[in-house]
Amino acid sequence: MEDKTIIITQKGTYPASEYQQNIFEEVAHGVKNLVITASAGSAKTSTIENCLRFIPDGKRVLYVAFNKSTVDKLVKEIGKTREGLEIYTFHGLGVRILKENGIFTKDVEEVDDFKYSRYLKENLLSLTDCGEVESLGELLHDYVDNINRLINYSRYYLKMTEREIGEAAEIYGIVPVRDEYSVVRKCLIWGKNNTDVIDHTDMIWLPNVLNMTTKYRQYDYIFIDEAQDMTLARQGLVDKVFRRGARFFAVGDRKQQINVWCGATEESLDNYLRRPNTIELTLPVSYRIPLKVEEIAKKYSPSITARPGAPEGVIRTDVSANDAQPGDLVLCRMSSNLIEQYLQYARDNKNAYLKGYDVYRDEYKKLVEETGAKRIDIHCATKEGLFTKLYQRFFDEAKNLMDKLNIDEDEAFSHPKSVEMLDRIQALKALSAGLDTTDELIAKINMIFTGEKENAIQMSTIHKAKGLEAENVYILAPSLLFNPQFAKTKWEIESEKNLAYVAITRASYSLNFIKEEEHGFYANLKKGKLRESLEDVKKKMGYKPLAQVNKIDQTTIGNNPSETAEKGKKKKKGGLTFVNLMNS
Repeated sequence: MEDKTIIITQKGTYPASEYQQNIFEEVAHGVKNLVITASAGSAKTSTIENCLRFIPDGKRVLYVAFNKSTVDKLVKEIGKTREGLEIYTFHGLGVRILKENGIFTKDVEEVDDFKYSRYLKENLLSLTDCGEVESLGELLHDYVDNINRLINYSRYYLKMTEREIGEAAEIYGIVPVRDEYSVVRKCLIWGKNNTDVIDHTDMIWLPNVLNMTTKYRQYDYIFIDEAQDMTLARQGLVDKVFRRGARFFAVGDRKQQINVWCGATEESLDNYLRRPNTIELTLPVSYRIPLKVEEIAKKYSPSITARPGAPEGVIRTDVSANDAQPGDLVLCRMSSNLIEQYLQYARDNKNAYLKGYDVYRDEYKKLVEETGAKRIDIHCATKEGLFTKLYQRFFDEAKNLMDKLNIDEDEAFSHPKSVEMLDRIQALKALSAGLDTTDELIAKINMIFTGEKENAIQMSTIHKAKGLEAENVYILAPSLLFNPQFAKTKWEIESEKNLAYVAITRASYSLNFIKEEEHGFYANLKKGKLRESLEDVKKKMGYKPLAQVNKIDQTTIGNNPSETAEKGKKKKKGGLTFVNLMNS
C-alpha cells in the first residue's frame, strides 16, 4: 500500500510503519480476521483510527473498549469520522442487548452492585445445607467472602454447575470452608431469574446465561480493544453481535495481561487466534519508550522496539521520592506504600493525587465499619480496638489457609489473600496516624480519596496504570515490583512479570527507581522476615485462635477440597526477583 498514512501519538506524528501498513493492507484488501499484538506505546488507537478509512461505506462497525473514559475519548476523536460506527464499553453493549430482550427497559434503571451480597446476607440460612452457620465462628467471614468472590468469578467464566464453580475456585486459590459451591450455584440461579435489579457484571453475564440474541445490534466489522483482558463472558457477549460474514480485529498485548485476578482468561488472544480464517499481525514499535527502557523491556517482551530516532533516555536507581515533580507519574505495586507516600507529599506541601481511589474509599470504609470498633488503638493494646480486630481476622484466616492447604505459617502469611489483607491493614495504619477514633478515620478517608488535580504528581498502583504515560516515571518500593512470594501458580507468576513490564513501559524519557525505604511488613517480606514481624503483633495483642477454628467438623464440608489441599503440599522453591529479571 503506497498510502503513507500518518500515525498520531502523544509524542508527535510519524509515517506509518511497515507493520501498520501490513495491517491496513489486510483490512482494505483481505478477508481474514486479525489478532493484532500491540506492544506498549505502539499507537494502537491511532492505528485503529486509520483502519476505519479502509472499511467500505455502508458497513456497520463496532469498537468495544473496557472503560467509559476510553469510549468518551474515542467518541470525541473518531466517533464522527464515518457513518455506521458505534463505540461502546462492554457494559454499554450488554445493556443494549438486555433492553432489546425486554430487560432494563426503563428510562432510569437501578444498578445495585450489592445485589448478590445483600441477597446472600438476607438468605444465607436458607441457602446453606450446613445447618447453623454460627458454628463457623470467625470463619463465617471467610465463608461469606468465598461465596461473594465465587459469584463474581463464576459469572466471568460462565460457570454454573458445582463442579465448574469448583474449577473457578482452583484457579484463584479459594479455599472452601464448607458448602460454598452449592450456595454460589443457588445464588446464580436466583440472579438470572431476578433481573428487575442488576449489577454491572450482570450486564455482561445475563445476555450469555439467558441465551439472548440480537437482531438490530449486529456488525460487519468489530474492533476489540485490550483483548488480552477479555473474560469468557465478554467474549460471549461480543459473539452475539457478529453479522454473518463479519470480520473482527482483536487488539492486545499478552505481556500487558494483568487482570487475570479479576476474571480475564489467560488465553484471551489465543482464543481469538484459534478461530477460523484468523491470522496474527504485530505492532512491535513503541512510540513511547526511550532506548534505555527498551533494553529492560526486551527482557519481558523481546519483540518491543523503540521508534527510530527515540531518545537515549535515562535509568536512575536509588533516587528520592522527593525528586518527583508535577506531571510525573509515581507507581507502586502496593496501595499502602502509595498512600504512605501520598500522605508524605501532603505533609511536604507537594501537590499530588491518587488515581482511581474512589473504589478504595468504599472498601476501606467498609473494612473499618465491619469491625464495629470505636477506637483505633494502632498498637493493639485493647481487644476492642480497630487494629486488634483486623489482625484477629487476619490471623484466623491465615490459620484456615494452613489447615486447608496443609502449608506452614510463612506460606500462609505470603498467600495472595493474606498479602491483600495486610496491604489494607497497612493502608489504614498510614491513614490512622494521629487519630483516636474510627469516626475520625472515616472522615479522613472521605477527605483523602478525592478526584484528580491539575499540575500535580499523579500516583497510581500499577494495576491502574495501563494507558498512562509520563516523561518521568518513578517506581516506589521497587523490590515489590516482582516478588516471587506474591506468585505461586503459573498465571500468577506471568501476571507479576507483566505487571513489571507495564510499569517500566509508562516512561517516555526517564525511569526512576526510588531508594528502598523500610516499608513495615513489606520490607520484612522482601527479607523473608514477615513471620517475625507478625509474631510481634501477636504478642502485643495476646492473640489466641478462636476455639471454633480448630473444632470445625471436616466431614461436613460439602465441597471436598482434598485436591486443593494436595496441591498446597507442593511447595514452590526459589523464584525470580525483579533484579534477577533485569539482569537475566
